[in-house]
Amino acid sequence: MGTNKKKKMRKLLIICLTIALVSCNRIENPSGETPINFDRVLTKAVVDDVEDIDVFGVYAQISTTPEGTDYVNLMTNERVYQSDSEWTYDNKCYWIKDRKYRFFSIYPYETNSSNIVFTTHRQNGRNYDGYQISFVLPESTDTDLMTASKNVTIGPNQIAYENVVLSFKHELAKININVAKNSANANNRVEVTSITLGGIWKNGTLNAAFDPEFTTNWSFYGSTTTNIWKSFDNGKVISTDNTPMIEDIMLMPQNIGAQSIPIYITYKFYGVGGDLQNTTTATAYIPMGKWDATKNYTYNIILAAEDNTIKISTPIVASWGALQSGSTIIIQ
Repeated sequence: MGTNKKKKMRKLLIICLTIALVSCNRIENPSGETPINFDRVLTKAVVDDVEDIDVFGVYAQISTTPEGTDYVNLMTNERVYQSDSEWTYDNKCYWIKDRKYRFFSIYPYETNSSNIVFTTHRQNGRNYDGYQISFVLPESTDTDLMTASKNVTIGPNQIAYENVVLSFKHELAKININVAKNSANANNRVEVTSITLGGIWKNGTLNAAFDPEFTTNWSFYGSTTTNIWKSFDNGKVISTDNTPMIEDIMLMPQNIGAQSIPIYITYKFYGVGGDLQNTTTATAYIPMGKWDATKNYTYNIILAAEDNTIKISTPIVASWGALQSGSTIIIQ
């Protein structure tokens, strides 16, 4: 090994050891190298503005050779956060010439790092270094799980250094359910008291990688399902138009088999004179298909006029927001 290469390796080792040993302190650059900063954070709705992102985690690795055949950790679940209206992180890292870097980010920030495990995925005959992320569906179903990856090559004669641009993508599907009374009951008061979705994945594992060519996917081996339930204490009056019942809940992607996801709607039906006639629970099933990540699914349900059957139309599927950029974010 040549003298210059040995010096570079010693320099890399010193910086990596310093990062590992120093916690909650800014690391002063002993050699004047340029620090790694992060620039624009791009995203899609529901988190549709960078101001909605207050903290996220970053994993980063640096190659031990210019070819990038082997890597060592540079950041491990580094907490990137806002401070005095600026973005920062505690353990500052630096660019080194003639090296390759790879970054992987997760939003929201996962405080329990044991839920994020480094692994090597196998896909289409290739190996991809990345992570397995354990995810448990919260009762609120309002977690917008997103990830971002970025690879950067620093040349041997690099002079200018660009900030790392992270483009987050949604890893969940967004579901909306609207309910309407039948037009034959236009003059009847109908109040929905609860709505329940069954057969929903409660937990799963997200497989993701540094390489953007890797197709992120979910695995559900050993996973269980759960019910999503929403009640309306005073009853929610519905019209013959679509009335929102479940709005913007975020669920793991899921294949929907025949009668695999039941839906129960409990409602009160009043006569034209205003007297309560009956309380009914209508039962049906979400149509066969699948929920894909980044997609927004809207189901419009019409209650039948005279019996407990309900009709569910083909879902309206839309992309989950258009790619957009917010204000520039530079982590200093």
